[in-house]
Amino acid sequence: MFYIKLLIKLSIILATIGLVACNTENDEVSVATPNSTPLVSIPVIIPTPTLALEKELERVQTKNVIAHIPQGTLSLASPKNPEHFDVHEDSSDSLLSMGPGISYSRLFRFNEFQVTCDICIEWIQVSDIEYHIRLREDVFWHDKIPISGRKLIAKDVVESLNRIKNNDWSSSSILNSLDMVEEIEESKVRILLKYSDADLLMRLAHGNIKIIPYELQSLKEGLRFGPTIGTGPWIYNENSVDRFEFTADPNYFEEGFPKVQEFFITPVSNENTRIALVLSEKVDISMIDYWSTKQLLDIEELELDVNYMYSSNDKPGNHFSHCSLNILPCIDINPNYSKGVLFAMNTSVYPIDDVHFRRYIFSHLDLNSYDSLSIGLPLYSKSWELSTKSEDTYTNLPELTKSKNYDLMNSANFERIDHTIDFYVGDYGDEYIDLGDNYFKMLTDAGFKIQYNVLNPKEYYQKVWIEKKYDISLGPKIPIDIPNSYLYGLLHSKGEYSINNHQIDYLDELIELQNSSNINREKHIIDIQRYILGQAFLFEPITDHVGLLIGEKIENYNPGVINTRNSESWHWSELAVSN
Repeated sequence: MFYIKLLIKLSIILATIGLVACNTENDEVSVATPNSTPLVSIPVIIPTPTLALEKELERVQTKNVIAHIPQGTLSLASPKNPEHFDVHEDSSDSLLSMGPGISYSRLFRFNEFQVTCDICIEWIQVSDIEYHIRLREDVFWHDKIPISGRKLIAKDVVESLNRIKNNDWSSSSILNSLDMVEEIEESKVRILLKYSDADLLMRLAHGNIKIIPYELQSLKEGLRFGPTIGTGPWIYNENSVDRFEFTADPNYFEEGFPKVQEFFITPVSNENTRIALVLSEKVDISMIDYWSTKQLLDIEELELDVNYMYSSNDKPGNHFSHCSLNILPCIDINPNYSKGVLFAMNTSVYPIDDVHFRRYIFSHLDLNSYDSLSIGLPLYSKSWELSTKSEDTYTNLPELTKSKNYDLMNSANFERIDHTIDFYVGDYGDEYIDLGDNYFKMLTDAGFKIQYNVLNPKEYYQKVWIEKKYDISLGPKIPIDIPNSYLYGLLHSKGEYSINNHQIDYLDELIELQNSSNINREKHIIDIQRYILGQAFLFEPITDHVGLLIGEKIENYNPGVINTRNSESWHWSELAVSN
């Protein structure tokens, strides 16, 4: 009966969503990915202590474990096919985390908000710019020609990192702080940086930074069409047709993983079809976008804290429940920090160059309606999140309260209010236009003279991000999911995409101070966010989220297990299915 009700609800949902104006084929932000993120000189930072994984080292050496036998078949409906199979050249999740790219390993991987070793056993920070990374001794390539199951060695790592670093791909910008990578032992590599980088391990854990066999890196035809030979938990079937087929690697180095024997990923462009496939139990998991997730959960906004989600008893009429309620099928939610809507102001032009005037603009945008006001910074830790409902945060600062009573009797202030402001909105979909229309109405109702301009994506990118010839803007942010790349690239005065066009030394100093792995980084990150909001530079009204429709066959699903940030893919190995 429950299944029949869900199918009935699906037909209602598909009719009401319509199915969401921004469908899968058109929902990607079409702005260029930065090729590099310029940084400035950074003070020397005290090295962090050695991070040794003693327990894992003991396990690898003793091998005193009980063998696990993977069982069952896991299936996923992904949004689209990758353009090709080269995991260094292509940065799409359709390849890296939902395609053949899941066959590869990395030096590190993400475990929720933490970075842990993947094919490494330990790492040592020798100085602020030097790292030594020791590899596991039990990692072997998949038994496919021409590699034939040989052992992973340091040369594979060195050649892989150099291949990424020395090319002009979007993935190359992830490793822009690397100066040199070299082999110092058969299972040990040395990394030298151009400057201190607190995000190095996060960069090495990114889904683009796959380790591939050194023999394949010299192929004249490249890796766009395979072969796909990795050391990850999944062996790719090169003869797959219409879907990507994987089998569990019997020699995988992580005991107990993957949980299932087979994994099938089917690209399905139509989101309605992906939803229906889960409800009809044809697939176990489906990816759905931000806007459809809101519709399916019947809520107005998505938040990082899932504890607020309504149960069917709290709010009758919900189409689906959040996975925290342990009712399947359910929807889990992942923030996608690399995508979002950004409202920004150009601090170098009149009348926006005055901080009090900018605050006056902010004070009319209903910012108090946000539980957590973001500057678009990718969050490495939940402790970095700035709650804007507490006493000492931006929406309750005296400066904003006073901004509502902007002194219009002052002739200089009156002239600013009377000056025409160009408001550029990027036409990246109905959601951008709707939000731009709302802000336009709020500002005109408050007495501002606004020249409202909707620009096509090419015009918007050129005027706002390249020429910086705008007053206020609303559009997608540059797709960056590494904190330092965002801070130095978008917020530092010398950044290539310094959208606010500011020349404030204090903010630059804050950004440089946070570039440390010590305990004070969290404080500096909070200070930066408060300063950006206090100066009314920019904010992110919408952070993109990825919805995951989880089917009934997934066993003991825990919310947050599937982590889509930074093109992570390890989570597929943790899922088990019922027979």
